[in-house]
Amino acid sequence: MQRIFATTLLVVAANTATAVDYGQLYESVDKQKAAESVDTGQAMQAVQERDIQKGYESVDKQKAAESVDSKKAMEALMK
Repeated sequence: MQRIFATTLLVVAANTATAVDYGQLYESVDKQKAAESVDTGQAMQAVQERDIQKGYESVDKQKAAESVDSKKAMEALMK
């Protein structure tokens, strides 16, 4: 669950690119920082309750953004 948020954001952004290097895109995310951006207790509760808003709120957006090397991600999206 922790890794999914940051990676999903990058994949959604990739829809505008012609070609994407998904390996490089994956590597642009610091997995440890991404994991730390999620309140796992709240995220698990959101899954159990099927509450999308609570799942969204379980992520610290600032920490999630900081988990991505934006230069490396942009390079991957623009290949």
